[in-house]
Amino acid sequence: MIQVAAAIIVKMGKLLITKRSESMSLPNLWEFPGGKLKEDESPEDCVVREIREELKVDITVLRYFTTTRHKYDFGEIELIAYVAELDNGKITLTEHSEFKWVDIRSLCNYEFAPADIPIIKKLEEEGIWDLIQG
Repeated sequence: MIQVAAAIIVKMGKLLITKRSESMSLPNLWEFPGGKLKEDESPEDCVVREIREELKVDITVLRYFTTTRHKYDFGEIELIAYVAELDNGKITLTEHSEFKWVDIRSLCNYEFAPADIPIIKKLEEEGIWDLIQG
């Protein structure tokens, strides 16, 4: 089982999504940014580190959101998602090909990695106000 932490970054009613580059596994699929946990690293610390490495910005984790599991051909992923807010910095992509700030209602217009899809369904059910308020 590969443990991955992801950030649902909220800013002014929009969510940050990133598009995986051609050189990444699952190329050209959209996702909530994050990455693999290191040994003895908490999911919260992992997502802060990964966002800093991949997007060159700092975030604050606000709360746990959900965990999903998906079996890919390269292994099974446990994706642990957290609601977070952007602290500072300008997004600079180091691995992804694109990023967008999108409304919850428009998430269905993007092709997401399969492990992210249950997160989207829960977001659509709960709405942005519940997401922010926790």
